[in-house]
Amino acid sequence: MKKDGYILFFLFFVGTLFSQNKKIIDSINEIPLEYKLKNSAKLEDIYLKNVKESQAINYTYGEAKSYSNLSLICYYQGKYEKDIYYALKSISLFEKIKDSENLSFAYAEMGYHIKRRNLQKALYYMQKGKRIAESKNIQKPLLSIYNNYGVLKEMQKDYDSALYFYEKGLELKQKINDKTGLPYSLNNVAGIYVI
Repeated sequence: MKKDGYILFFLFFVGTLFSQNKKIIDSINEIPLEYKLKNSAKLEDIYLKNVKESQAINYTYGEAKSYSNLSLICYYQGKYEKDIYYALKSISLFEKIKDSENLSFAYAEMGYHIKRRNLQKALYYMQKGKRIAESKNIQKPLLSIYNNYGVLKEMQKDYDSALYFYEKGLELKQKINDKTGLPYSLNNVAGIYVI
């Protein structure tokens, strides 16, 4: 618990001391996922400050990543309107700077986030992210997109398509020996067989 407090203090301190610095903005944007999930409420103000710092130095990439992080932490807090608002802001900025990798991921994440509220829109955004990554042959976002697209297909009870995308995700993860992602893919594939 104390460790988390020290990290937050450090982030505020560093942000104040070295404001308007791309390296600081980037380091805050790269806080590990586990920490983001555990401390999402505390990080909201930090990412909002990161947005302002990025805007002050006209650092569009840093601003887009900060909005992307805000979307994620708002999703985990159940602040779904804010989640979508920040997701759309990040998408707009990634489009502006032509960052296909992050753009494909942002579209897919937004699709995944809205899956229980609007499955048709979720599929639309997920397909958009998938098409961008596939057309540009960008592997990293596809590691999660294929599995998440499979989840959406499974929610539609389209089990053949779900299995197809789960297996595509599994194949990619095996190819790069993704030890973290492999169990998720294997679990998804196995889940289809027991339906």
